[in-house]
Amino acid sequence: SMKALQFTYQGGQNPGAVRQVAPYGIIFGRMNYLIGPDLGTTKPKNWRLDRIRNIEVLDESVSPPANFSLVEFANASFGFFQGEQEDVVLRILPHGVDDDFHNWRFHPNQTVEFLADGSSLVRFRASGMRELVWHLFSWGHKIEIVSPVSLRELMATELRVALGQHEGPPRYTLTVPEPSTK
Repeated sequence: SMKALQFTYQGGQNPGAVRQVAPYGIIFGRMNYLIGPDLGTTKPKNWRLDRIRNIEVLDESVSPPANFSLVEFANASFGFFQGEQEDVVLRILPHGVDDDFHNWRFHPNQTVEFLADGSSLVRFRASGMRELVWHLFSWGHKIEIVSPVSLRELMATELRVALGQHEGPPRYTLTVPEPSTK
C-alpha cells in the first residue's frame, strides 16, 4: 500500500529498538529481508523478517526513489550483506569443474573463462565478502581465491578460527545416560 511501517527490530546494533521504515521491497532467499531505509534517510537497509516484531502500517505514504531497482540492489552483494563492492576472481580447480560447478552461479553478473589446464576463472563484482567466504567453505579444496587479497586473507583468518575450535579433542564431553532397567 506504499505506506511506512513501524516495528520492533530484534537485530542490528540496538536490538529491541522501535524502527520506522519506508519499505522498498522484500527479498526471499536463505534468509528473507525487508529492504528499505529508516524514515528520514535514503540509504536502504536489510531488515531480517524473522527479527521484526509488532509491525504496524503507518498513515505516512512512502515510495522508493524513481531510480531504485530492487534487482540492482540485491545484485550489488554476493548474498545479502551490503558494503563496498570489490572485483572477485575465483579459480575453480580442474577437479572442481563438475556438474555442481556447471549448475552453479556465484553471482548474476559473473563471467566464466575455461582455461587450458581444465580449471575455470569466475569473475564478478560484489560486496559481502564475509558471506562469500562462508559460502566458499562449502567448495572445500575445489576452489582458490585469486583476488582480492583481502578476500584471501579473510578466508585464511576464518579457517584459522575454525581450526582452532575443532582441532584436538572437543572441549565439551557428552554424557550418555545409563540405560533404564525397567
